[in-house]
Amino acid sequence: ALSDEVLTSLNVPMQDLRDGRLSLSQPAEAGWHFFADDENPQKAEELASAWANAFVEKAQAEIEAGNLNEFIKLEVTQSANLPKERSIPLSTYLLVGATGFLLLAVFFVLFLKPK
Repeated sequence: ALSDEVLTSLNVPMQDLRDGRLSLSQPAEAGWHFFADDENPQKAEELASAWANAFVEKAQAEIEAGNLNEFIKLEVTQSANLPKERSIPLSTYLLVGATGFLLLAVFFVLFLKPK
């Protein structure tokens, strides 16, 4: 899924894609989930959809060439109207912020003497 052949078909600079703009989730016995990160949700949706389609096309070509097992079944189940969600949940930001605040509060209480 992250091969150069698949990624070059996305018309995005390779370095941008390798720097965490794309991520792949592969649950144990379930389908793969292709994620794209972008400031613009529409561009992220288009990129994830194009990546999934490019991967399926490349894998189908490899199956037809006899390089992959012929019993592998590939299909893009959802390529439009993809869910738009944060890559890091808001609760993570809240947890990190609260933890940072508590650490600063402990530092001030323990190491700064009142006048």
